Amino acid sequence: MRAFYFILVIWLAACAESSVRSADPDNSVNKSGGTDSIISNLEIDRDNHWVPYQPKYLFNTFPTNIHTGKLVGPDFSTVDYGNDKGFQQFLREGLEGVPINFAGKFSIVEKSCGAMCVAFYMVDRTNGKIFSFPLEGDGHWGYKYQPDSELLVGNSELLNERMDMYLDKWAVEPEFYHWTGKKFNPLK
Repeated sequence: MRAFYFILVIWLAACAESSVRSADPDNSVNKSGGTDSIISNLEIDRDNHWVPYQPKYLFNTFPTNIHTGKLVGPDFSTVDYGNDKGFQQFLREGLEGVPINFAGKFSIVEKSCGAMCVAFYMVDRTNGKIFSFPLEGDGHWGYKYQPDSELLVGNSELLNERMDMYLDKWAVEPEFYHWTGKKFNPLK
């Protein structure tokens, strides 16, 4: 029985190597025998999907002044789940050393859902009020934001740093939101 399993493992390994080589017409995958060549090949594949992108909105479209006074900590009475000790610890630790990083008076603390999505909590550093986004709780592919702008860019992992190239490999596009002081308005 051991001999059977040994032969099966050898055969499966040979089949896997053969299928990798046949799927790669240049036989560039695994030439070095390690995983680095596979990873670099995937990165090349990913780069082939970048296309020029011209966003309708930039951070300077919605400028704001940055609060320079004392920073206030979170007021947990401003959210329904404010009594949750785990949430309190998460938010306090997340705010340690975080300056105002959005819309002139907010500090954003991001929380991964464990997959390719992010939810975040915003604390108004002038009064401690806590806001969360996205309200539906499913998150997006990352966010970009700046301390001197009321613009929030969702699915920002699909954009390069200058926001002039877009990764269109998936059927997901960047999303733009304007913070009104009370809520995020989706921009079309």
